[in-house]
Amino acid sequence: MTWSLDPVVRVGKVAVAAIVETQTSAHAAARSIKVSSCKQPRVVLIAWSDEVEVIDIKGRDLDADAVETLYPGAISRLMDQVR
Repeated sequence: MTWSLDPVVRVGKVAVAAIVETQTSAHAAARSIKVSSCKQPRVVLIAWSDEVEVIDIKGRDLDADAVETLYPGAISRLMDQVR
């Protein structure tokens, strides 16, 4: 499973992005290959100035340390686009 920061949307000095996880699988049969992929949002990041708020898909606030543990570098990548 991989994750990405999709898409980063800017509204003035505010940037909003979602962290999505993508799971891809492939299955080989006699003469064919079946590949499937599933993309699911996990958290929404809202950044402005030097602050970031993180909300999971159930609407709960998450702290930056938890996000950094689960998705290393996601917050800094978003903040780079705010500055």
